[in-house]
Amino acid sequence: MTIESVFNAKQALLTYSIPELMEMETEGRLETRTTRKENVRKLRSYITENYATGDIYLPPLVASCQEGELEGKPSRLVVIDGNHRLKAFLQLETYILKGMSSVNDVEYSEAINLQRVLDSIEVPFQIFEGLSTEEVNQLYIDHNRKGKKVGLSKRIAYDSRDQINVVTNSLLNANEQLKEAGVEQEKNAVMRPANKNLMSLAQLRRIVELFIAEIETGQKTKRDVDSISKEENYIELVNSWFEELFMLYPVKAIGNFHESMLANFPLLYAVASYAVDSIGELAFEDQIKTVQRRMRNLSTINWERDQDVWTRFEGDVKGREAYFYLDPSNSNRRALINWLQQKGGE
Repeated sequence: MTIESVFNAKQALLTYSIPELMEMETEGRLETRTTRKENVRKLRSYITENYATGDIYLPPLVASCQEGELEGKPSRLVVIDGNHRLKAFLQLETYILKGMSSVNDVEYSEAINLQRVLDSIEVPFQIFEGLSTEEVNQLYIDHNRKGKKVGLSKRIAYDSRDQINVVTNSLLNANEQLKEAGVEQEKNAVMRPANKNLMSLAQLRRIVELFIAEIETGQKTKRDVDSISKEENYIELVNSWFEELFMLYPVKAIGNFHESMLANFPLLYAVASYAVDSIGELAFEDQIKTVQRRMRNLSTINWERDQDVWTRFEGDVKGREAYFYLDPSNSNRRALINWLQQKGGE
């Protein structure tokens, strides 16, 4: 146990087992704050989905205890930060009991394994001693309002469990043409026409998500669910789409809205939607061939921004340059996809 004086309050880092915390809650020795069911559910799912591999990374909870209780292990705590995490852990008992009563052998086995792991888990707490009610409330506010969220670029770079992030990160690091076309990583949106990057990082992630969702939706209808494409296949497929895209318009200019309508993301997203539509049930080699064929069928389209055809779709004239910007609505996306299918002969 490490104890030091910080902010004039003694504090310590201690751990509690799940059974200990359950007993404390039952006996009214855990004072918690109101939680949101949805947040608790997400954290509980995170634990149940990752406990088998040990890939559960949660920071210590923060709590306070009465003066003098840090001489030993406090038996009563006021939870300051981590109320949702605590609730998620405590609800696992109900989750396990439900699994143990299931007639499904898989659910029963998972419940037994989770119980075994749960009994060995130690939940870390950073505990402050002797804080006043005002100090507890201020610490709660500071933890929940002044904490900085992890930016999208860091989540994509480091989150190895999120398949969409893994594929997006691979594209960012390995696709030289995409690097040349430009991906805006500092800002959430690409402000046209000044910004000449092809898309933002969030928009790239949306395109990756589109490809993966379409493939997985199609594969759910297959009998052999073990044949779902690996991440390498997703990466190859999206890379293939980008390769065909850059044949439709020069890489260096495709993000320049003064010239290219493909710099208007609603159109770019519609092109991706058209290319990937209903390919999920195909074999991987046929998915590649279908995307390539569809993209090459669009080679007769003039993608210059000043073409009158774009004003047939929903949009607005904006800015000093009076450029036409396509509306990002779903109805407009559908209209664009229908037009692309006509042009592509699909």
